[in-house]
Amino acid sequence: MIFRSIKFLADYTIRATDGEIGTIHDFLCDEVTWTLRYLVVDTGRWLPGRKVLLATTAVESADAEEQQFAVNLTKAQVKDSPEIDVERPITLKEQIHLHDYFTWPYYWTTHDFSAAFTPTAPPIPQNRTDRRPTTGELKLQDPHLKSTNAVRGYHIQAQDGEIGHVDDFLIEEEQWKLRYVIVDTRNWLPGKHVLIAPEWITNLDVLDEKVHVDLKQEAIKSSPEYVPSERLNRAYENELYEHYGLPKYWE
Repeated sequence: MIFRSIKFLADYTIRATDGEIGTIHDFLCDEVTWTLRYLVVDTGRWLPGRKVLLATTAVESADAEEQQFAVNLTKAQVKDSPEIDVERPITLKEQIHLHDYFTWPYYWTTHDFSAAFTPTAPPIPQNRTDRRPTTGELKLQDPHLKSTNAVRGYHIQAQDGEIGHVDDFLIEEEQWKLRYVIVDTRNWLPGKHVLIAPEWITNLDVLDEKVHVDLKQEAIKSSPEYVPSERLNRAYENELYEHYGLPKYWE
């Protein structure tokens, strides 16, 4: 299992089947399943002033040495894709338009088409025969996509007070799963990085820029230190989950 930090991936270039199209600008994460759904690609001088959304399912391979993602798309396909303003929240209607254009599978399920959007199971790909939402449902639907750039810097709100801020994220490369939030505690402690699993997050407060977690300050303070320069392994994960006494995602 390979984990990569979002900061590390931010240096990656994106290569289409017929040439380079740009560099990583941001990632959009589905906060219901904590899965990265889209790459936000800055097309640079190729398409000046434009950023495009590419589904993570379009990535065919990742080359850590070359710091490059290869996508199964042509430059013409990307150039002619629907233009979406990535600086504001992405709507479900925009996602459907984008997925239909590229013929990507939908990652959401038909029972998600409700005002509440409270899925009881992780979304699974849907084919084009599934029921499409009505206009009213599209207006009510919240895709629950969060920008990793925007969340970086949010303060961590424990049950009994603030402790540190979001410094980075670790993703499981094969599944595009966001496994850990890297928390920098130097503002409150002598200084170290610790990991928090997204399953322990109870709320992402966009207005106050806080990540609320169901943990005590002292538990976070005394949790195993994470050293960003060292590769994360299962031994560390075991120690982390045993420290908190919480269920392990791999069991």
